[in-house]
Amino acid sequence: LARLSRWQTPWVALWAQGAVSIVLCWLPGNSLSALMSGFGVASWVYYLGTALALLKLRGSQPDWARPYRAPMACVWACVAASVLLVASTFFSQPLPTLMALCCCGLAWPARWALAACGCLGKG
Repeated sequence: LARLSRWQTPWVALWAQGAVSIVLCWLPGNSLSALMSGFGVASWVYYLGTALALLKLRGSQPDWARPYRAPMACVWACVAASVLLVASTFFSQPLPTLMALCCCGLAWPARWALAACGCLGKG
């Protein structure tokens, strides 16, 4: 999946993502709106992870160079918005939200398994 084209685009991963999206739309009871709802939840979960990683790195590596400025208020606003948006989606659509959260949770073990077998390539 990590194979890059001459333009440094992960073309195999993009085709795999497109295929999975099409299959998900064809499943009974699913639609493009359900797919977009799951995408929204997954996006906010990863935004939350990014903000939390920034907070951890600021505490554990205070001497690292910071080429971009990120005020703490913006980081905490991203954390709050992520948690609130995922929670509100959970209360309005619990099953699709749980499915999206499970997919997010499976991403890390899948990445570790692919790395262990040497399937990720270099870079």
